[in-house]
This record gives sequence, C-alpha cells and structure tokens, in this order.
Amino acid sequence: MKKVNRSQISIFVVIAVIIVVAIGAFVILKQESFGTQENNPEIGPVYDFTKDCIIRTAEDAIDKLAQKSGYYNLPKEKTSNNIPFYFKDNKTIAPTKEKIESEMSLYIKKNLDSCLKDFIYFSDFSIKTSEISPIAKIKEDRIIFNVEFPMNIIKGEKTYFIKNFKDMEIETRFGLIYNLSMQLTKEQVLHPKTLCIECVSDIANKNNLEIELNNNPDNVIIYIITDDTILIKNETLMFIFAHEIQW
Repeated sequence: MKKVNRSQISIFVVIAVIIVVAIGAFVILKQESFGTQENNPEIGPVYDFTKDCIIRTAEDAIDKLAQKSGYYNLPKEKTSNNIPFYFKDNKTIAPTKEKIESEMSLYIKKNLDSCLKDFIYFSDFSIKTSEISPIAKIKEDRIIFNVEFPMNIIKGEKTYFIKNFKDMEIETRFGLIYNLSMQLTKEQVLHPKTLCIECVSDIANKNNLEIELNNNPDNVIIYIITDDTILIKNETLMFIFAHEIQW
C-alpha cells in the first residue's frame, strides 16, 4: 500500500486553505457588487420610487374597481350603463372576494408602467425589470399588497437586485363595503320581489355610510355606497353595483 508522507499532507492542507480563502473573497466581492433592496443607499431612490408607484397604482385600483363593482374587466351581465349586476334572474351573480383580489392585482399589473415611465428620472442607472406578479388581500379595514417585481439595477461597475415589495397596506373600508353589499344581495335573494329600504337604512346608519338607491328602467336598482371616513387619493370611496328586481 502506498503511504502518504507528512509533506504531502501539508500540501493538501495549504490547498484547502487557499480554496477556503478564495471562496471567502468571492463572497465578499459578491456582497460588494450586489446590493440588497431598500437597505442599500445606492439604490434606495429607485426602490422608493418603485414602491411609491405600486402604492399609487394600487390606490387607483381601489378607487376605480369600487366604481365598477370590484371588476377590472366588466362581466357580461351588466346594466345598459355598464354597472355589473350582483343580483339578476333571482340569483346572486356577484364576484367573490377572491375574484376581486385577482382583478385588483390585474389592474396593478396592467397599469404600473404608466407610473414608472421607464425610469426616465434615473438616467444614472441601467434598470431592467421582469414580469410583475402582484397579490392583493382584502381585509375589512385595509388591503394588503405583496408584489414580486424582479429588478436588475446597474450603476457604474456595481449590480444590484430587487425582487419583492412586501406588506404594503392601504387603509380603506373597501372590504367592509363589499361584505355589506353581499349582505344586501343575500337579503334580495330571500325576498326577490321586494326592496328592503329598512335594511339599507340600518346598514348605512350602523356603519357610518351613505347609501343611495337609483331606480332605473327595466326593474333595475343601482346601489351607490359612499364612504367619506377614509379617503382614497383625497376622495371619498364610491362602491357601485346593481340589482334586477322582478316587482
């Protein structure tokens, strides 16, 4: 059997040490080259600008989707003036909360670029982005947005990478109003040929809301629920939907 002498062992140890040192140096260089999201002052302005655009686009989504019954793309069943039905043909056809969350995420995905403007305000940076993937979660008093938006940012000889914008909360009673609209719709299902004015008044008073009912042709009632307790973009939230009632 061939023996390994001490000099050979020493060589192996030296080689191992060199490898460890090389790996350590590589990691350090990588850490210097690749920054970390908002914690790095070099790309802080880019991160803050992008986050602000996401929040502003999300606020637009809340405002516009409330006026379209929670939809980004209008459904087939809607009034002549394009207000989606929540109750028609004696049944509920309202969107689920999950459907509205999906529509809200789609709005951000389709409209964020109009705010970012290709990052023209950051001429010192080379910025490349990948496909955005937003997720909205509707609560009664707020909506939480988590957005995956990979960004490769180059400034000088350094490269930085941003991937996520997490837990962005917008205070709004959108979720509460949606729940109340479903409560009114369920009441309509129980009594399809009558309109419970007392129910509407009770919901409005208990929740500090204003509810307007517009009687349209073809047995259509338009609900307009207005909330001025929490403003979105300095404007009251207006949630609109329709019921078809066979009197």
